[in-house]
Amino acid sequence: MQGTEMTAPGERVRCHPSVIVENSLSVVVLVALLVMRFETTAVAGVLAAAVVALLLFNYRQWKLTIIRFGETEIVVERDTLFKMKKTLPYAKIASVNVNRGIVNRLFGTSKLQININSGSSATVPEAVLTFREDMADELRSAILERRCDREVLPDEDEPAESLVSFSPADVIVHGLFSVSTYQTLLGSVFLAYSIFELYTSAGTGFGGTAERSSRC
Repeated sequence: MQGTEMTAPGERVRCHPSVIVENSLSVVVLVALLVMRFETTAVAGVLAAAVVALLLFNYRQWKLTIIRFGETEIVVERDTLFKMKKTLPYAKIASVNVNRGIVNRLFGTSKLQININSGSSATVPEAVLTFREDMADELRSAILERRCDREVLPDEDEPAESLVSFSPADVIVHGLFSVSTYQTLLGSVFLAYSIFELYTSAGTGFGGTAERSSRC
């Protein structure tokens, strides 16, 4: 690939260590509030031990989570008790957004939010990776560039073949059954009323014409 370079192909990297703080911050704040509420040595000791255990857990999660930027895909793998492996092909990446929260601004980092062409990735990113701010910007540019390189463009000289075919009958059937039941019933009532009015008007006209003819 020409242009912006990421890490060496196949190189294994980790997110920035600040993810340990970011993942633990909400619990640490909650524990601090509980300590202020109870103000007892026993409870404070238990809560402090819980915070230490949480930090060690998040440290282990960070230590054993590896990201590899390959030639055709990004692989995020976590080798803990609950193993996880995500493979994100460049060709299927819909967007790569950059987000910076309070913790990111304190540590000079940015979060890359990678979205895949799927329904679930519309609200929840497929992967969130935290790196130094400059490295995150370079990685974002490189990922988008590789994504474009993997896109297959149609041949302009050859006419594109339509994947959808339909007949006039299909259009009529779709028009009848693609609307809601309420709209179908309401339309049927108005149609029946229109036919009744047309029949009544026609009958009145024929009757009036016959009466005038008999008078003549």
